[in-house]
Amino acid sequence: MLHFGTKLRMMRGLRDVTQEGLATLSGVNAAYINRFESGRQNPTADEERRIREALEWTDEADALLGKLGSQPVTSQAHCA
Repeated sequence: MLHFGTKLRMMRGLRDVTQEGLATLSGVNAAYINRFESGRQNPTADEERRIREALEWTDEADALLGKLGSQPVTSQAHCA
């Protein structure tokens, strides 16, 4: 299972939001967001809620991130 910080980094990437942008949207300090993503600190319940709301991060998205995180990474793109 992926930890919150890994999923946060993935979700920010999907939404194309920087740490600073997320800080502005959520009201959570960018330095804390960096610590969450690096695994050095866990968010409070309120910080996690504000981040999820800012990124429109649903339970369905959370489940998908978990599935994506368990897939092996390949170095080649598959084109049809």
